[in-house]
Amino acid sequence: MDSIMHMSNRKKNVLGVLSFVPLIAFLAFVGYFIYICQPLIQANTLFVDHEGLATIMAQHYGTLTVLSMLAFFTGIIMLIYYLVHITRLTSMSSGEKLAWMIFMVTFVGISFPIFWFSEIRHEPEHLPIYPDIA
Repeated sequence: MDSIMHMSNRKKNVLGVLSFVPLIAFLAFVGYFIYICQPLIQANTLFVDHEGLATIMAQHYGTLTVLSMLAFFTGIIMLIYYLVHITRLTSMSSGEKLAWMIFMVTFVGISFPIFWFSEIRHEPEHLPIYPDIA
């Protein structure tokens, strides 16, 4: 027995924006890390001065922790949402579902916008789905 999922264009667009959040959060973490390591990068001792790197990271521990947790949790939430979405689709073959799932687990932050752009954006407004993931 199939159910019908209603996803308007507005909901698809919101999901498209949310697909970029884990990637943006990760890039914010990396950008901040590069920013705080500028003295070591300019001195060309980033990979040599381990004590200096540890000192800089300890001075910015709170911000680095918050940014990394933000990237991690938004990535996990979007991964779970998309894995459930893929599992419930009736229009996609099992092999294609497995390929998308492996791609998403492997390339977490980058895979969400790609999946949204190639699949969800083109889905019909009334999509037949399985009632649960079992």
